[in-house]
Amino acid sequence: MSTWQKACERNALQELTRIHNTRHLYRLGPLTICVDHIRELGTFVEAELICEDGADTLHAQHAVQQFVAAIGGTPLSAGYVELSLRRSRPELYLRGQYYL
Repeated sequence: MSTWQKACERNALQELTRIHNTRHLYRLGPLTICVDHIRELGTFVEAELICEDGADTLHAQHAVQQFVAAIGGTPLSAGYVELSLRRSRPELYLRGQYYL
C-alpha cells in the first residue's frame, strides 16, 4: 500500500472523482496558454500573464480578456472537480457549494 493510500485510510478519506488531464503549454507573447483535454469533460483553455509583485495588473487582465474574446471563450466559475462532480456524481455536487 502506498503512503498516499495509507494516509487516505488513516484519515477516512474517499475518492469522490478522478480527473484525467492532458495539458499542452503554449506561449503567445507574454501570455502562457494551457490547453487541457479532460476525459469526459472536454477541452478547456487557460490563459495567464505573470506580473511582478506590486505591479498594476489592469494591463494583464485586459490582455487575457482580449485573448479569451478572440478565441470565443467563456470564463468558467468552477474548476474541473466541480464540473466532474456535477456530471458524474450529481448527488454529491448538489450537497456541496459548487453551483454554477
